[in-house]
Amino acid sequence: ISALIAVSNLFQSQQMTTSKAALYTEFIDPNDHVDEVYIEFQKIQFIMLKFSIAEFADYFNDNIKAYNYHKEKIDALLDSLQNHNFNEEVGAKLAEVKSIWEEYKFIVADAIISSSASKSYDMAAIIATSSGEEVGNKLVEQFEEIVGQLQLKSQELNSDFQQAEEDLLFFLVSGMILGTLVLLFSMFYLAPKISKPIKEILHILEEFALGNFDINIFSKSKDEFG
Repeated sequence: ISALIAVSNLFQSQQMTTSKAALYTEFIDPNDHVDEVYIEFQKIQFIMLKFSIAEFADYFNDNIKAYNYHKEKIDALLDSLQNHNFNEEVGAKLAEVKSIWEEYKFIVADAIISSSASKSYDMAAIIATSSGEEVGNKLVEQFEEIVGQLQLKSQELNSDFQQAEEDLLFFLVSGMILGTLVLLFSMFYLAPKISKPIKEILHILEEFALGNFDINIFSKSKDEFG
């Protein structure tokens, strides 16, 4: 019985561990990545604004380096997110984010940088505040929908975790009660039943040792004591 209880508790414990791991890999880690992508994109938008301001002309090369750094970081984060085993809806949203991001990189950002390089700062400002803002809003909308889907998954996983906790507690309490019942049964029923014939045999042997062979032996059982 103790072994069965231990195996049951071990199984429930493993379920809890699995639920915890799933909660991290399927919500916490991806959600952190989504937040990082959004933060990096905001930094890029700020850099794009710098390209549209003449006062930042002397920092053109520094801004290019900063843009490339944050661009590569977003690419890596999106690739990491796409490697997760999300459901079809979240996967489709991530593909849409990737598509919008590619559009921003190769159309909007390149146009802003080209305008800044040719010192057409008004044009760069127009692109940054029109097309740039439009694409940015699309990305934010997709990010919010992805986060919403991840939160639903988180609630599902959290529910599984809570259920595993409740099951573990149930089996633990049930095991304690069952173990107590078995102990009481052994103490008040099995132990006396086993010890009684042994005591009777010892009594008979004592009488025999005293030379009393007139004792009648009665046996109703057919076991080792019968």
